[in-house]
Amino acid sequence: MSTKQTVCTFLALLLVLGTALSASAASYSGIAYCGVSTTVSQNTPTDSGLSAAEATGTECATFSASAITFSAEALGASYTLGGFLNSFGAASGISYLNGFTSASNPNDSLWVFTGTAGFTNGQNFAVTHDDGTQMYVNGVNVLSDPGPTPPVTTNFTYTGATGNFPFQFIYTECCSGQMDYLTDLAPTIPVSEPGSLLLLGTGLIGFGAYARRRFGW
Repeated sequence: MSTKQTVCTFLALLLVLGTALSASAASYSGIAYCGVSTTVSQNTPTDSGLSAAEATGTECATFSASAITFSAEALGASYTLGGFLNSFGAASGISYLNGFTSASNPNDSLWVFTGTAGFTNGQNFAVTHDDGTQMYVNGVNVLSDPGPTPPVTTNFTYTGATGNFPFQFIYTECCSGQMDYLTDLAPTIPVSEPGSLLLLGTGLIGFGAYARRRFGW
């Protein structure tokens, strides 16, 4: 291999390494409140009214998630807290609180999903929900579709700024029957991870030393 090919190959490998290690999937956290008032469960509260809505119920579950894909009817899942949370395997670290269990009835419940994710102006997204939802990105309401409603997929276009922003998605379930909440509104976040930068920097330093010895740079 020629000197030029060696240099180009080494730099290409470093670029691939840096790119591969600088992408990280978003992580979301969620909290569920059970036994909320009928008014709340049938009319998704706005962001400003969330605290009052939470106060009407009892905290019944907390969890983390790699994606917001939940359905109590998916793959034969049961209409229970556990059936909803475990339906697509995206939830982890699930804790049931205040006497509630995975077998508890989720009727009249309110769910709050929070995290940070990457958003691009003009992107088209969809959310399937039964029942209502309010969705906020960087404090701005991007979708308002309160319940009660049968399973419905709402398509919309994100018109906010491009970048990584905090989000808060509010979902309410009422009236028994079906329970769905699935959205692709929060994609993977491109980040610069300290470990990735360290590896990339070490590689560049090592290549610099090699080049000085081999080529007299």
